[in-house]
Amino acid sequence: MKYLILLCFIVSGLTSHARVKKRCSLKNSMKPMCYHKREDATLKIALISYGSNLSKDDLIRIEGILKERFYKATNQLVAVDIIIKKVMEFKQPLPVDYQSGNITDPERLHRIWYYEN
Repeated sequence: MKYLILLCFIVSGLTSHARVKKRCSLKNSMKPMCYHKREDATLKIALISYGSNLSKDDLIRIEGILKERFYKATNQLVAVDIIIKKVMEFKQPLPVDYQSGNITDPERLHRIWYYEN
């Protein structure tokens, strides 16, 4: 009988842990109120360049530098895995009256406008 009770507690603990992990996920909520440690401390990210200032070859070259520097910056606790590298055009045109400081380069202005909006 003791083993049956112990088994019930173990099963209950495993299922509640799964519920907590699901509730703590960013997949289900933008602001989860809890945290659980990842099994694998690797962030899977996309490296995207808007506009035509970088090429796909530039992104491939930057990938190695970014991975190495991020790993060092997090004191070898978190790694980055870049799963998508893409150069994309701007989806919306730059407003005609947009200004930002003394910047006159339209492509740079467009990237700033995207960042702000």
